[in-house]
Amino acid sequence: HSLRIENEMNADKCGELSAYLSAFISFSILKLCIHLVLIVCLFSTLDGSHWLVYAVVFSVITQQIQLSEISRIYMRMDLQQRFVARFELSSKFILASACLILFEAGSIETYFAIYYVWSLVVSVLWIRLLSQQQGLQFTGVRTSIGLIWKASIGFSFWTHISGVLTYYIYN
Repeated sequence: HSLRIENEMNADKCGELSAYLSAFISFSILKLCIHLVLIVCLFSTLDGSHWLVYAVVFSVITQQIQLSEISRIYMRMDLQQRFVARFELSSKFILASACLILFEAGSIETYFAIYYVWSLVVSVLWIRLLSQQQGLQFTGVRTSIGLIWKASIGFSFWTHISGVLTYYIYN
């Protein structure tokens, strides 16, 4: 009887974790969409080589890397460090190999294109792997906002504040 109750509690925790992961991924995808709309607006109003276009493209790349970080953190917590390390090593090797193109066609546009495509492919692969393991589902905007708000004002917010204060005090 107690084993059945424990299994039900673990299943409920897994469902809650999946909901939180889905909410954070949905939020990250929303941020990416906003960035992509901003890029389209910038391309329609500014020259493609304007510094602001590069800044927003770099921000998109950063958002894609942060999106995949959700999966990496989960898999490290699930004691899959070896897989994470191998995947990261392989993906960085592919990025470095792709950057060899810069010796022939070296330009900032080429570099940003390589970096953008790499970060997009890596983030899609990480989210796909996490979805296979956790069975992620879109939770809806209202539910996602509620879960993100709950997580933000809870433990993680206060951990961040205490970490910043500790860093400030010791430095």
